[in-house]
Amino acid sequence: AFAAVYLLLTGYGFKRLLKQGLLLGGVVLLFIVPWSIRNYKQFHTFVPLTYGGGNPLLLGTSQGKTARALDDNPPEYYDYVESTFREQYADYLDEKGNPLEPGKSRFLSLMKDQIRAKYRMKEWYDRDSDGMIHAYLVEKPSKMIYEVYNKTDPLFGVSTQQLNDLRSICYLVAIASFFLAFALKKYRAEMVFLALLYVGNLYIYAATFSYVRYGQTLVHIWYIMSGIGFYLLWLALKKCSRAAAAFTRRRSRGNPAAKQRSPDPGAPAFRKK
Repeated sequence: AFAAVYLLLTGYGFKRLLKQGLLLGGVVLLFIVPWSIRNYKQFHTFVPLTYGGGNPLLLGTSQGKTARALDDNPPEYYDYVESTFREQYADYLDEKGNPLEPGKSRFLSLMKDQIRAKYRMKEWYDRDSDGMIHAYLVEKPSKMIYEVYNKTDPLFGVSTQQLNDLRSICYLVAIASFFLAFALKKYRAEMVFLALLYVGNLYIYAATFSYVRYGQTLVHIWYIMSGIGFYLLWLALKKCSRAAAAFTRRRSRGNPAAKQRSPDPGAPAFRKK
């Protein structure tokens, strides 16, 4: 999707993009569909790629200033989860609620986590919608942006605080580079693509449990933006230098005193007697 936006901004034909996008989607489905069919035969439910998304989604509901309020009423919470789980996966369970096949225990456990996550998200939104929205849109992304994953001793004497300061400088340079691209009308499409790529992946991570280390995988995007920014700055300085030189030449041509100080090299020289 981010690449499609970039191509459209660079003037790529929409019809051509649509055709090639459908072709690419068909190729991807050739790899996904067989695995999805295998999962359906194995678990008797639709699992496109993996069934492991429930646990990270559940853990993500514990991040936020108001997330802990969801545990105020555990009896209703667990009654709902158990009843819904037994209803949806009755074919997998015996009368006591234990798995009929031991090999599917992990699958059932993660499916229960998914039910718990959806319930907690609904209850959180009903109790404090502003707090939930703030947690997913501000708190969790900010954690990945501003914090550095460094649980070891300082590397080469560089502390975690110093790494945080260096990262902040890098962010400021990248943001300045983004606006510089629009000011100079150069590499705007590339900057938009990189910004969308970063923000999009950041919020995908924020939808689940936001580990600080997840933000590390996106830092290289800021480095690329900063590199483009330094190149644009060099172009801007070069343009300013040429403009200043041209202004100086025009000023010297229109100044009679300057002409007297700079005689025509082709004029004959006269000696004083």
